[in-house]
Amino acid sequence: SYGRHEWPWVWRGAKTDRVRLVEGAIGALSVVELGFDGMVMGLPGCRNFKRYWVERVHKAYGSRFELGLDPDQPGMQAALAIGDVMSECGLPYEWVVPEGGDWNDLLKQMVGENRAAA
Repeated sequence: SYGRHEWPWVWRGAKTDRVRLVEGAIGALSVVELGFDGMVMGLPGCRNFKRYWVERVHKAYGSRFELGLDPDQPGMQAALAIGDVMSECGLPYEWVVPEGGDWNDLLKQMVGENRAAA
């Protein structure tokens, strides 16, 4: 549990036309380290999502969203619920699901492969 948070962790990348929603601060930082150059919102838990977060970002930047929550049961259930909210709001979104684990697992795998190749 992340405790009580009023806002997600946010990384404002070089581009603000895309916003990727992920789980937690480590997920957000992992996506940045993997080379994502858009904005990243690290939700403080997959079930802790506020509609006004994405509404404000979309209003300010006209961004489209990428749902990149963890590919486990709680993450996928939360992504479906968030997708429903986005559809209700008329916000553009797509699914971006990491393969083989969460974003940090993918980063650790890539770092391990780079070390092995060196």
